[in-house]
Amino acid sequence: MAAGAPVRGWKAEEVVTELEDIADGEPLTTHLLDDADYLETGTFIIFNNDGSVIFIQSIVSSVGMYTHQPGVNLKICPGPALAKARGSESPLQWSAKFARKDIRLDDSRRSMAIGKHVFKYVPAADDGSTRAEYKVALPASGGNAIGDLRATFTADSPSFMISDGKVVFGVEPEADLDSPDATSAPYCRNVFPMARAQVSGELVLADGSTLVLSGRGFVSRLLQNVKAHKIANTWSLAKFDSDHASLAYVSFLTPPSYGSQWISFGALIVDSELVAVTTDNSCATSNEVKDDTGYVVPHGTALNLSGKALAGQSLAVPGSDVFASMVWEHSSWIDKFDILSAIPWILRMIVKTFIAAPWSYRFYDPATLMVSVTGADEASATREFEGMVLREFIFLNPPK
Repeated sequence: MAAGAPVRGWKAEEVVTELEDIADGEPLTTHLLDDADYLETGTFIIFNNDGSVIFIQSIVSSVGMYTHQPGVNLKICPGPALAKARGSESPLQWSAKFARKDIRLDDSRRSMAIGKHVFKYVPAADDGSTRAEYKVALPASGGNAIGDLRATFTADSPSFMISDGKVVFGVEPEADLDSPDATSAPYCRNVFPMARAQVSGELVLADGSTLVLSGRGFVSRLLQNVKAHKIANTWSLAKFDSDHASLAYVSFLTPPSYGSQWISFGALIVDSELVAVTTDNSCATSNEVKDDTGYVVPHGTALNLSGKALAGQSLAVPGSDVFASMVWEHSSWIDKFDILSAIPWILRMIVKTFIAAPWSYRFYDPATLMVSVTGADEASATREFEGMVLREFIFLNPPK
């Protein structure tokens, strides 16, 4: 690891589950007026049964020129049937920008509207009769050029985060997160309201046809008070789903100023139970190909997670060893895009030349997840799950 300022990363022993508040007491847009570098995103992904992958994002930002991003993004990477009907495999994309006055929050600050576009959080019933839901509406009347989208995400696993969700930059790895140094330092914060969800709804396309929304989903929130390129050179996601299991893996590589170190966590869900959250992970990429953007893009991944079983699940004795692994090729390239494409061309060129040049690459492929648990008597059990995995890479700083 190269020399650089220290980083206080995630620690698996600090996992917190079943968040009572979607932001664990930190309301939406708390820092919007106070912090010039504050960015908050809500990401909703639908793995539709027709093979389409749909990305929805709400953005609240005061970062300014560098991340002058739209308030709402929608992208549909079409499955085979939709691609055939459209006569094209290229993604459908729409985004829109809004003024600060167009952002409205409910009294709980768990739900938000941006213009006519609504992200409504419905908590689970106290008696357990209903699960938490997110209801997302991106209507055509609000400017959605793709059509009229209505989707309900219903939680199919516990919500969680690690400690308060933060990775803190410039403080020692063992620092107390409540210390003055830590609370005033740059951070990025990840909260997972729905690491696995069931999705229902429909998208009425502009041509009048209807895409039924039915499948699995993923909901995450990212909050940070520092420009992205200052804390990460590369960010990656692997999201696996099958009938009975899900896995989420998030990692990023810090720049030399923070030691050029990989920071990651993994979450394993089996039969709707959060089995383990891990920070002892290894991820090796292969078949790297240099793209015309200057970035070297991997086309294969070998992922291994190792941790301890959590309380409140039935797959393994709490505290016993849990291992999860996948090896797969990235053969189905579903998306590649310039993250700064929403800003004017001349400004985009200035940012890319002097600040950062962020690009995103996405793949969606079949994979087999292997899960092993070892109890106190050293007896082990292994299960295999066949499913699909989304692999995403975001490159922020190209090699000089």
